[in-house]
Amino acid sequence: MGTKSAIKKNYIIEKAKNVFEKKGFKTVTMKDIVEECEISRGGLYLYFSNTSEIFESVMSNVYQKDFSFITDEDMLPSKKMALYLREYKKDILQKNDALGTAVFEYCSSIKKSEENYITENVKSAIDILKNIIEEGVSCGEFVCDDAECVAKDFVFVLEGLRYYSFCSEVSDHDIDKAIMHILQGIIPMQQYVN
Repeated sequence: MGTKSAIKKNYIIEKAKNVFEKKGFKTVTMKDIVEECEISRGGLYLYFSNTSEIFESVMSNVYQKDFSFITDEDMLPSKKMALYLREYKKDILQKNDALGTAVFEYCSSIKKSEENYITENVKSAIDILKNIIEEGVSCGEFVCDDAECVAKDFVFVLEGLRYYSFCSEVSDHDIDKAIMHILQGIIPMQQYVN
């Protein structure tokens, strides 16, 4: 995709975000986005084939993070874990309330068996945390028999807090408490003492 095309696509995504914030997900049509962007219907279909695709791009932009530090071989796994969880926590606390309704509607509109933005994000987060935990186990920083299970615990608890935060208040303390509860299961006691 050329520079001009990338700029146009990003413009559509930003304008579509406004539409989803105002109307949720279920009632938004391609016509709504065409009108918001002030482009032709054909111009929109050059970039996106449906509202789900557009919404997934909006969500990707909203929650896009740089996790390049995860591949840093000199960084301790505990530091990687702390940085990753801090970003996750920041995402939850800086939620976009206006998109909350759209997120719930999107989740309820997709088939449970099909791949989508949410399932891909969750799988990615689980993989990242699993790899960090396994790295920590191999160097003696963590103790864990089932890294995938612990990674799922982290992601399911944090995602639950994220979606709960769209309808109620979730504090910094609530998130820290949930994280610490799971971390207690993988950090050897001598690390607490030192």
